[in-house]
Amino acid sequence: HAMLKPLAIEKGKPFNPEEHDALMRMPSEEYDEGVVMQEIAPGYKLGGKILRHAKVVVSQDLTPSDSES
Repeated sequence: HAMLKPLAIEKGKPFNPEEHDALMRMPSEEYDEGVVMQEIAPGYKLGGKILRHAKVVVSQDLTPSDSES
C-alpha cells in the first residue's frame, strides 16, 4: 500500500519546481541565488507522485536591481 509522505525539504538545497512552489523571494547573505531558505507549508507525495508542492521562500541575489538605483 502506498502511504502519504511529507516531502523532505532541506534549507540550503536548490529550488526544484517539481517539488517546490515558491511563494516569495528574499535577499540573502547566507544562501546563493535560487536556494530554499524556509518552508512555509509542507508538501506531500503518495506512492512517488506529488500531491501538493511544498510552499517555500527562495533566496535572491543581494545585488540591487536597476530600478532601485
